[in-house]
Amino acid sequence: MPAPDPLPPGSVPPTKTPRRRRGRRTLSLRWKLVLGVSLILALVNGALALLAYRQLSAQFAHEQAMLRARQAAQWRMLFEDRARQLAQLANLVPQLGARDAHETRASGPPDETAIARLVEQLRAILAANGDLLEFEWDVRAVHFIAAHGQVTALWPAPDAMLPTALVAHYRQAPERPTTLLDCAAECRQYLAAPVLRAGATAGALVLGRSVADMLLTFKEFTGAEVILLGVPSAARVIPATTAAPALRDRIAALPTARRCTGDHTTAHTLVVGDEAFEWFRADPAHTEPCVLIVNRVTEARRVIARIARDSLALGALGLLLSEALLLLLLHQPLRRLRRLAHLLPLLADNRFDRLARRLPPSRRHGWRDEIDVVLDTVRTLNQNLRRLHDARAKAHRRLTWLADHDALTHLPNRRQFNRALRHAIAEAQSAGKHSALLFFDLDRFKDINDLGGHPVGDRLLQRLAMYLGTRLGARGLLSRFGGDEFALLLPDTELARATALAEELQRDIAAVAVPLGARRHRLSASIGLVAIPAHGADPETLLSNADLAMYQAKARGRGRVHVYSAQDDGR
Repeated sequence: MPAPDPLPPGSVPPTKTPRRRRGRRTLSLRWKLVLGVSLILALVNGALALLAYRQLSAQFAHEQAMLRARQAAQWRMLFEDRARQLAQLANLVPQLGARDAHETRASGPPDETAIARLVEQLRAILAANGDLLEFEWDVRAVHFIAAHGQVTALWPAPDAMLPTALVAHYRQAPERPTTLLDCAAECRQYLAAPVLRAGATAGALVLGRSVADMLLTFKEFTGAEVILLGVPSAARVIPATTAAPALRDRIAALPTARRCTGDHTTAHTLVVGDEAFEWFRADPAHTEPCVLIVNRVTEARRVIARIARDSLALGALGLLLSEALLLLLLHQPLRRLRRLAHLLPLLADNRFDRLARRLPPSRRHGWRDEIDVVLDTVRTLNQNLRRLHDARAKAHRRLTWLADHDALTHLPNRRQFNRALRHAIAEAQSAGKHSALLFFDLDRFKDINDLGGHPVGDRLLQRLAMYLGTRLGARGLLSRFGGDEFALLLPDTELARATALAEELQRDIAAVAVPLGARRHRLSASIGLVAIPAHGADPETLLSNADLAMYQAKARGRGRVHVYSAQDDGR
């Protein structure tokens, strides 16, 4: 068997370090780090400023929510307190004519005549004391609703109209006082107080009081403006309001204000020029008119914005100082990195010894940094790459050899054998040299594997390959095709000589014995023989005919040699 022809190790050819092209824009690592850190610090400062702004805004929103709740409660308390005042005043008015009232009460349960006398009595009382009611308590109108439903204007004008909503509410519960805010003509707070005669309800005395004083009182206590809007369809603005006309008109034109929905938990913002306002609905119970409370929040928003600007300014100053310190700290380390960068291309050129000589030493004492770690890593990498380069060359030679050889027996494989077979065919066709091809397999090799196991079979194949290779020497090329199949190429050999060599090969194979337990198993082979080029002009035909001849030898009793003939194709 010819010895394997080792190939030279495959090594990567040296590569040239690319030169920096002229005109190419570059940005050093120093400035990349400065820009990156600056971007991060800018984002952090911006995030902190935004967080502070949001916290201040959230705190402001919480305080405003508490303020709205407090103002809504103050509005309801003021409205209810004025209702109690009107109730007390309604009880006081009949007492101004106490003697006549006593006579009326003594006359029995009220009927239409008694109610008429009561109305006249009240009209007389109001004619005498109406100016006092208007001056002291700002009462603008007094009506009487009889028990049977008739409404009478007592003071000051006999044709003054009473809100139908108040009459409807009174008829639903005539025994209880009823209060209502109405702005049909003039914005007034009405109270209907029941009037009892002889233990029965004779009707209700209705007092109408202007809300202007209530609005001014609310503004004095809270500092907030009050706007009264009409029904949502008309969206009219009631003159009774403490807000400036321009602000009143702007809010009244907003769709959310016209819908008049929500309560003190829902706030709306309006910006007019440099001024900012926040408004909300004070009392959901009032739908006509709709009561809106407006707070000026301009100064609070300016304070929040000023704090946010100051935070950004301090962040920008800190950013500049951080950049200057970073540049100072990066100067020396980057010089060492640039020197290392000029040496690293030596690794790509496989110039490991030169890199080891020129690599600067790392600091072993004192304060070490990451660059010292990188230098140690590059030094270790250089040594490892050198070893890997040598191992790669060795592995390349091994892989190249394995591409043409069988890994178990170290014989040439089918690929190398086919290449030699083509060469023999070309020699036979061009120079008239005759060659022979032997194809054989071991008889009953399966029994050996079954009885001794595959490791025994593998060792047998290795022994046989070594023995036959030694016996054949340079007379032919022995190849393993797989399993127990072998092929032998005998270049420049006549058929008669090849037949004799086949018989010799048969004896050599029989000389190999395999111990299986207490017995020794003698090997034999069935050999098929073809002549080149008589039995084929291409590798495929020759191998096929040799395989057919091998099966003919096996069919005749194993351990035989059979020379291919044309009659074998029909058998």
